Amino acid sequence: MSELGDLLVVGAGSLGARVATVWQASSPAHVNVLAETRGTERHDALERVGVTTRRRSDPPPALFPFVLFAVPPSALGRADKVAAAYRAEARRAAGLWNGRGMLVLSSSTAVYAESEGGPCTERSPLTETSRAQRLLGAEEEVLLRGGCVVRLAGLYDDQRGPHRVFLRMERSPRRPDGVLNLIHYDDAASLCVGALVAGRSREVYMGCDGAPLTRNEIVRQAFEAGHGKGRPSLNFEGRDGPLGRRCDNGWTRDKLMWTPRYASFGEWLKSEAL
Repeated sequence: MSELGDLLVVGAGSLGARVATVWQASSPAHVNVLAETRGTERHDALERVGVTTRRRSDPPPALFPFVLFAVPPSALGRADKVAAAYRAEARRAAGLWNGRGMLVLSSSTAVYAESEGGPCTERSPLTETSRAQRLLGAEEEVLLRGGCVVRLAGLYDDQRGPHRVFLRMERSPRRPDGVLNLIHYDDAASLCVGALVAGRSREVYMGCDGAPLTRNEIVRQAFEAGHGKGRPSLNFEGRDGPLGRRCDNGWTRDKLMWTPRYASFGEWLKSEAL
């Protein structure tokens, strides 16, 4: 297990900014936490908690013992133009690691092939979709350098996530019994910190709360918690198509000694009501 040292977060968006903030709060005063973004919208908030900021277009920084690459492919533009550029961005981030602590890339459980509602673990087979290939190309750059990967389920908080998308809709072509796996942004951040501190070279970890839900269950729980007031109930009209997967990250929890603060989406909803 590594001691906390200087950290570079490449892609300090919703997830990366949380990791930078947690690292800063947990580190000795001499530790430098540097958050890189493409714009400056988050800079004031990060600097208020002691995080140093920089833009992607600034001159390259010195090498860091800890590096997190948390740039989503969507940040680079059109999906059909992203694959090579995204891999190049991951390669660039890996090149800013000095090899002493850990290099971590946040990826997605969308790379897994299971789509019939069955179980899925860290070692389950992978899919060959174009989306998965974009992510896997970036993963390969990090793993080749000796870093590790954290594949995250659907991220959410009070402002983002499937429930927020669903509550804006009246109908959807998706099937109601399709399974989604979730993890709160705060728990995803704590898992990324765990991977930075205790992750092993060339390992792949998985982040999920371990309580998969169908689309109908997510909407029902959100409405019961008062998140859908004044909105019509969503009608999922799909009757076929993929069922998704049920993620189990027991191996990750054991290896990184990690448990989520929110054991389920419903538990988070209850905490919001307190």
